[in-house]
Amino acid sequence: MVGSATLGRRLFGVYLPLLLFLIFLLLPFYWMIIVSLKPPTDLFNMRFNPFWIRHFTWANYLYLFRETAFATWAKNTLIVATAATILSLSCSILIGYALARLRFPGSATFTTPIGRSSSPIRHF
Repeated sequence: MVGSATLGRRLFGVYLPLLLFLIFLLLPFYWMIIVSLKPPTDLFNMRFNPFWIRHFTWANYLYLFRETAFATWAKNTLIVATAATILSLSCSILIGYALARLRFPGSATFTTPIGRSSSPIRHF
């Protein structure tokens, strides 16, 4: 048959590696969810399957939101991440403009000749 060799090649050459990569990427998230929904006694009991929930509990989440300052920690993290992103983006925009439009010693090191020659702006 005409397409039979390509199906096997796609299966073992594309889909199987993608499936393994997907499992590799999603396993930490699955593990975090499983561990957060287990009681502390089941976490260290080696008689149970570590990848399955035997006794379901919300106690870990109740402790997180009631007994710790998680909301403050999340707010502080959001503020720092937003400020770092704004600072990084502002610096990148200014540096990108300088590299694209201005001529200064060493500027050719950071740009490509194609970008320099195709610029419609005349530099004096």
